[in-house]
Amino acid sequence: MRLQQWFDIKQGKLSKSSHKGLKSILSGIFERAIAWKLYPDDRNPVHQVKIWGDSDAREKRKLTDEQTRQFLAELPYDVRLLSSTCLFCGLRISEALALQEEHFDFERGLILIRQSYYRGVLKPRPKSDKGHRDLPMGYLKDDLRRMCMGDPKRFVFKIQTAPKWGREGSLCRDDRDLNQHFLRPAAKKLRIYYPGFGFRALRREAITQIGSVAGLGEAANAAGHTHVDTTLIYTLDNLGPREEAIKAFQERILGKPEGGVQ
Repeated sequence: MRLQQWFDIKQGKLSKSSHKGLKSILSGIFERAIAWKLYPDDRNPVHQVKIWGDSDAREKRKLTDEQTRQFLAELPYDVRLLSSTCLFCGLRISEALALQEEHFDFERGLILIRQSYYRGVLKPRPKSDKGHRDLPMGYLKDDLRRMCMGDPKRFVFKIQTAPKWGREGSLCRDDRDLNQHFLRPAAKKLRIYYPGFGFRALRREAITQIGSVAGLGEAANAAGHTHVDTTLIYTLDNLGPREEAIKAFQERILGKPEGGVQ
């Protein structure tokens, strides 16, 4: 209650992101205190604190298969392959940008997630312990092999850009810039853009599809989520399998009607 009251007092004085930052810091303090037996309870009290407006304000929209195909077709080859890696395999963009050639096992057809790259900083481990995982590359195998040049330490995804209205050439490894200059313009052109659309939206598509086929547990493993609850939040509202399940149930009870069932 004291934590909630403290946050309530600060409502309106700080931005929502600042509130979340403070909440994360306090949560980390209690996590360490619990691990070191300095706090008498094994439950983190910060988890129960509610921040005003602490809901997912960004829309999560499921793209149709045709919209997905059209979107990928609008992207340059290197951006399309980066986007496809997040879309089909479920990588975080920080994990995709951290991929070096040594992280591709073409013999087994696997992408080895071992590190992350965020805001210009290479971190020697993924975002979570579960993030250390191997993911099938599927039909992307030949395209990913084509991107490799024989240097194990070379970062694979260095997106070619043309700053200053094409007068210069450059390489970009910043997800914000890639979203701004490639993903969002393509989505807006196709009229499928919504606030928050970007690499994370593509990852949601992957998690949703894996979950509908292989189950929620496998989707959590593929996503590198520590808790299945996180996977549930990430999963998009996928009406296709739901409709098939409803129809199968109706057919089992009512038969397969030609018209209405009443």
